[in-house]
Parts: sequence; structure tokens; C-alpha cells
Amino acid sequence: MQNFTFGRKGTNWFLFAFVLLIGTLPSFGQNDCPDPGNLSFSQTQTFCFTQTVAELDTDGYPVYQTDDNENDTQPIPEDEYLVDGETYYVGGESGQCERITITVVVESELLPQNTITNDRSSGFTFSNCTPTNFDEGDLSDLFVVDDENNYRIAVYTTEEGSDEFTGELVAGNSYYIAQVPISTIEPGNCPSQRVAFGYDPNQIEAPDTETSQTLCEGSTVADLEAEGTYNNTQAIRWYRSRNATSPLAAGTELISGQVYYVGQVVNDAERITPPCETPTADRAEVVVELTPTDLTEETQRFCESIGEGNNFRGPEVQDLSPAGEWFADETSTEPLDPNTELVDEEDYFNRDGDNECSQLRVTADFFSTPNAGSTTQTSFCENGEPENLVDRINDSQLGAPDQTGSFSPTLENNIFDPSEYEPGNYNFTYIVESFA
Repeated sequence: MQNFTFGRKGTNWFLFAFVLLIGTLPSFGQNDCPDPGNLSFSQTQTFCFTQTVAELDTDGYPVYQTDDNENDTQPIPEDEYLVDGETYYVGGESGQCERITITVVVESELLPQNTITNDRSSGFTFSNCTPTNFDEGDLSDLFVVDDENNYRIAVYTTEEGSDEFTGELVAGNSYYIAQVPISTIEPGNCPSQRVAFGYDPNQIEAPDTETSQTLCEGSTVADLEAEGTYNNTQAIRWYRSRNATSPLAAGTELISGQVYYVGQVVNDAERITPPCETPTADRAEVVVELTPTDLTEETQRFCESIGEGNNFRGPEVQDLSPAGEWFADETSTEPLDPNTELVDEEDYFNRDGDNECSQLRVTADFFSTPNAGSTTQTSFCENGEPENLVDRINDSQLGAPDQTGSFSPTLENNIFDPSEYEPGNYNFTYIVESFA
């Protein structure tokens, strides 16, 4: 074999020969496509919450969303978080590769239980009455770890970020709370998913109320009106003075011309007591004026059934006197429907215009409705036996006629004797008196 040296004007061409050699070398290292029959990674892989696509074991092959190797050519970003139960597809850069499935199991500890709603809620908004100095330690104290020997509470400013938050919370911001393994435990334990926490502190303002309220004599604190201004207002509290510390009982009688002060209790724990209450300096003032009460009482009596012929109904609000609006109680603002049936021994109220302090209270008193039966046609034989004519009367809607009535023309003891009458037609009216 002979060796040849290429050259031109004394210059060797070894470099050119070297380039030619590299260009013709066979490929070494990783194949373009994974070999389905000889995989070096598992097709079912388990991770913790917050682990990413980069942590999948794929032997270096990229990860795709689908098995469509012609149209799905953009790999999933490596910093994307893995999803529990999701199937991922592994393949090479070549559109000819058969993609290999990897099913992912993402494990996480239970959400931490909070002491506000006493459950493992995935998110809630917290309103407290302290607008400053509420930090991550205070926030952590609102949650309970399931295993305090192995886990702790961590606070974050993002749903999936790894940097823990420290410092005072900012009003209006969201924070994310999780149970995370402490650094000294055995590896393999996973953090929990995160509870979304909205921080909405507030300086409790006074409730909405009229600064002057006119009520009837004998009214109590329960009759004063004020409305909470927060979704989580738990109580309205009234005081004798701006700086009073004891709220007035609902049954405390009001004094005309007196100023009363009102605040509200606001919290997420359904407590009707402080600390989250309107500050004394912000309590609203309400001047109370009392109007003399004029209450007239009477009883109105009604038949249990009202009507004529065979058409009867029970007594209704429209039967009360005088005609007009009637109410179920002294303080009701909704008048009763005129067709509402009355109730025996129940009270009903009629007002003098808009003056709630001047009212008529009527007690309904029912008595039995007299029943004379219904229109009847009957016949007798001329030689027939005398009969109690009431027994021949047809029943009405109320039932059989009362035996206590009398006929017109008069029949002695209501007995009709055919022998005393010529053949013909006779009209008798049976009358039953009311005992109201």
C-alpha cells in the first residue's frame, strides 16, 4: 500500500483530508427514537406535588402532549408542573418515532385544616379587625398540621413557587398555605397542595342606620334599626354612651330624646362578641323619639261560615271592620291579603294611616253558623201521617239542618199534618236564629 501526500506549492492538505474523514464518520451515542422493546425507564412514575416535567425519567428524550408525531412537534416545557393521572408521551425529534406513554401519579399530603372554617377548604378569604402586624406566623397559626413531628406549615405567595414568604401580610393580597415535610424526616414524604388565602383586613365601620328614629312608647332596643355593612357581620350592638363597654339587652326600654350608640361585630368565625367590633370612636349616634301609643281593643264576632244558599266560605280579612289594610301584628309592615282566612281568637291590627302608634286591635271570635238546610220540594199523601217537616229538608253544605228553627207560616212544633190542608202547593220557610 502506498501513502500519498496532497499539496499545493509546498502546503500540506492534511486538514482537508481530516475534514473529509469527519464527514464520513458513522453516528455514535443516542438513537433518534426510543426503542419500545428496550426501555430504560418505567412507564408509570410517581412524584410529589410541585415536581416538573424535567424530573420525568425519559432517558433524555423530549416529552410531548400527544402521540401525534406529525403535528405535535413542540415538547412540553420542562418547568411545567406534573399532573396527577396524566399521560405523557416520550419520543425523539424525528416525526417517525413511535411515542412511548408515561402515566404519572402525583402524590400530596392532605390540605391543612384551618381553624376559621374548621375544614380542609381549598380556599377562603379572611377578614380580621387588625389592619397591621399580621405576619406569616399569625397566618400559620390559623392552620393545623396532621403530623407535627414530620410536617410544618409553610406560606407562599404563588400557587406553585418554591420560595416561602415571611413578613407582614399585605391587605388585598393572596397567599398559599401548605403542609410541607420538615428537613430532618425520611425522604419520600410529599407536601400538600396549597390553600388559597385571601387577606382582607378591615377597620370595622359603624353599621348603616338612621340618625333619628321615631318609635312608639314602650319600644325597646330590639325595635331600633341598623344594618350590617359586611358579608360576615355577626351582630349589631347598642350602647347607652359612646364609651360604654356593656351592650344593651334587647328588652331594654328606650327613653325619648336619648342618644344611643351602635356598632357591629364582624368576623369569619360566627362569633357575636369582640374583638372585631366597631371602635368606640366610630360608633354611630341615633337619637330616639317616642310617640304616645293609642291602642284600641275590641272583639268582632263571625259565623264559622259566611254565605247564602249553598255558597259558604270562612270569615276572611275583608270581613273585618273598618275596611282597609290589616296587619298580623303591631310592627308588621306587610298588610294581609284581604282573602286571608281569619283564625278564631287571633288578633288583627288596623292602623291610623302610617301612624303605627295609633292602632285598632281586633280579636276574631267565631260562633257556630245556623243551618236551615237547603231548598227542598216534597209531597204528602192527603191521608198521610203528621211529620216533623224539618226531617224532610235537604242537607246544606253545612250538613243536616238544625232542629232549633221554626217555620213561617207557623207549624206547631214544626209538625205538618196533611189532613189539615186541601190538596195543592204550599210554601214554608224554615228559619234558624243565630246565637251570636
